[in-house]
Amino acid sequence: MKRPDSSELMESNDAFLKSTYNRYLVPTMLSILGGSLNTFVDRILIGNFVGEDALAAVNLAMPVNLIFFTVGSLIVSGASVLSAKEAGKSNPDKSRRIFGSAILFAFTFAALLWLFGLIFLDPVVSLLGGGSLSPLFRQYVQIIMFAGLWQVLLYVPFYYLRFDGRNNHAAGVMLLYTAMNIALDILFMRGFAMGLAGAAYASLAAAATACAAGFWLLFRPDGSFSLPLVFSKPSVLRGMVKTGTPSALHNLATAFRILVINSILLAVSADSTMLVTFAVLTAVSEFSLFLQHGIPQTAMPIISVYHVEKSNDGIRLLMKREILLGLLSIIGFGAVMLAFHSSVSRLFGVTRNLLVPLLCLAASLAIGQINSIVTSFFNATGRIALANLITVSRVLFLPAVFAWLLSGSAMIWLFLPLAELATLIVWLGAAFVRSRANPPCSPLLLLDDSLVKSGRALDFSVRSTAGDICLASQRITEFCEQNDLTPKQTMQVSLAIEEIMTLMAERSIGHENGSFDVRAFATGGSIGLRIRCAGKRFNPLSLGSSPEDEDQGLIGIRMLTGMVKNLQYVTTFGVNSFFVQIQ
Repeated sequence: MKRPDSSELMESNDAFLKSTYNRYLVPTMLSILGGSLNTFVDRILIGNFVGEDALAAVNLAMPVNLIFFTVGSLIVSGASVLSAKEAGKSNPDKSRRIFGSAILFAFTFAALLWLFGLIFLDPVVSLLGGGSLSPLFRQYVQIIMFAGLWQVLLYVPFYYLRFDGRNNHAAGVMLLYTAMNIALDILFMRGFAMGLAGAAYASLAAAATACAAGFWLLFRPDGSFSLPLVFSKPSVLRGMVKTGTPSALHNLATAFRILVINSILLAVSADSTMLVTFAVLTAVSEFSLFLQHGIPQTAMPIISVYHVEKSNDGIRLLMKREILLGLLSIIGFGAVMLAFHSSVSRLFGVTRNLLVPLLCLAASLAIGQINSIVTSFFNATGRIALANLITVSRVLFLPAVFAWLLSGSAMIWLFLPLAELATLIVWLGAAFVRSRANPPCSPLLLLDDSLVKSGRALDFSVRSTAGDICLASQRITEFCEQNDLTPKQTMQVSLAIEEIMTLMAERSIGHENGSFDVRAFATGGSIGLRIRCAGKRFNPLSLGSSPEDEDQGLIGIRMLTGMVKNLQYVTTFGVNSFFVQIQ
């Protein structure tokens, strides 16, 4: 069989990205599933054990939970990003100080929010629309405010266990939270007949227990985190808030959305019928978040790193995979929901037919999956304003507008898919305007392809066989020659790169069925090379540092160390990454 020449290696494939993405997909989805399953099952048990009015009451009170979630995501998600940046800069002490500050800031703001809620409990109950309900609604709100304090702190192990590479532990903590909440729901509401208050106490006990387990895992002797905890400078808090805005905005917008839609439904219907239907739709929608958010959140760290490197081919491959996987999974989810729509109604203790509302929800979830992936993408690529525009449009503004316009119609539930469709149009319009204003940016994703178009960037994937590694080295040699490296520099780089890839193939991948993800780029008067591979952690720079290593054929690494401006080995999103910057 004819072997390909080096030019045929210029295309990227998704073998590396697929294996890396798949490795973290299930743990991420399980982490989110823990929270979404909790909401879903909690509503089912309340509807069956307490009744439809209680189900409506829980939906009225949901903004309280979401406000606390906003505080947690605003501070802790932003802090985890800042910690990751400092770790990448080899500042572990500063990274840990940010971690400590995240705990202290999260607890302080959550405690202040809880105290504010207690002081102004009656106005809060009235604002939620629960003034006409049983006095037990007031007690329920009071208890879930205290549960919110622990739910905010639960964000710390949720984000930082994943930051520390312990995705399975993060998923375990969230699943513990869900399992305990469900068990206590049954015990308190069915066994002890505590009614709506039982559901609130179950949430409180489950959140506190899961929080304690999460912090125990964080501070274990074999972990990366330690006491004491100290506050960082106010500028660090500002950085946390700024970085965490996209994540927090979704929770905040959802809280206001529920308040607005509940108000519209209360104005339309004198009884709780429509509120109960909306509560079911909200619970099912929350349950679907393990798909809606899990699929794009898995890709976020990869896209963020690739965007810094302007590795747009890899980003596009990953986006295609996200959209395909996302649409197939969410359409399947919707199909199952519609096929068993009567069972869904009975699960929540609702006797009437919910086929039409669920059909509208299924359509909105399919369109919303694309919007969710795009929002996550713009977060990862630093286009925060555009991400926030999409979030506010799809979560709050457009649903409120369409619900108000359709409030006198029997088809009011069409506001769900119409809002997502209009958001899609908003994204396309905003992206088109920005790409026209900034020509180097591509339409839709606004990626700058100027390096590739000018021949100053090269992306390709290569198998870990000896023959393909030689061809990869040849292609890098051609790229160096085209970008004005001297023959001596080109020879040294070629030798070192071939040597490094061979070592990584042997000691990291361990077989010939693996692949490398390679990027070369020339910018600012220098050439950069980045090589990634999955497999065991292995630092090729740990070799070739002494004269004795020359006997092992490691001359190339020693030569490369002496001639380049920057030479680094790091692990990014759990894979080996080797970076060379040539003056």
